[in-house]
This record gives sequence, structure tokens and C-alpha cells, in this order.
Amino acid sequence: MTTAAGYYMGARGPMNWLHLMHTVFATMLIAAGTATLNNYIERDSDRFMRRTASRPLPTGVIQPREALLFGVALSVAGAIDLYIVGGPWACGLGVATCLSYLLAYTPLKKRTVWATFIGAFPGAIPPMIGW
Repeated sequence: MTTAAGYYMGARGPMNWLHLMHTVFATMLIAAGTATLNNYIERDSDRFMRRTASRPLPTGVIQPREALLFGVALSVAGAIDLYIVGGPWACGLGVATCLSYLLAYTPLKKRTVWATFIGAFPGAIPPMIGW
């Protein structure tokens, strides 16, 4: 929703619906890959929490290697599509969001409340640079 809203607000002239749909789809691929990789990273701790214990990785329905490959494939496919449709800036922001979530927010959220700011930072970049 945020991607579509940002696209709409930044559009000049008539709306290019096909371009909008590609942009949203590419963003969804990166988000899905990030979520899958987050589940992969947290699979051991997820089995101890009632809310997450029934997820596919802690229950063994999906093997960790499958989740890892699927998450990477989704993220890479989304980044490639976003690069083609949106260019290097859009792709870079998508990848930065994915990496900051996985490498900073996910490990830090169990240790500090400041992780929320790290996780929100990539979403704040476009308005900060005037997009």
C-alpha cells in the first residue's frame, strides 16, 4: 500500500498502471523474501514462543535450507524486477530495507527498543532526500 501511495503521489502526468503494478509486485517480492528470511533466522527461538511455535520452520513442515533458498530467490527476483522497472535508486532502497531488517532490526529487537528506529530508517529515506 505504501509503495502504491508513494508512486501515485510522485507520478507526473497520466498514471502508468503497468509500471505501478510492476513496482508494487517487485516490492512485494522483496518484502516476502525478507519475511521468509526473517523466519529462517528466528526459527530456533520461534519454537519457544506460543505465537510463533506453529510456524512451518519450527514445526518441521519446511526445512531450513528450503526456506533460505526461497527467501533469497524472492528477494533477488524482487531486486532485479525493481532495478528494471524503477532503476538503481529504487532497487538500492529495496535491498537496503531488506538488509537493514535482517542484519540490524531482527537481531537487535530482542536486545533494545532502538531496533524500531533502525527498522524504520529505510522507509524514511525517500522523503528525506526529497522524493
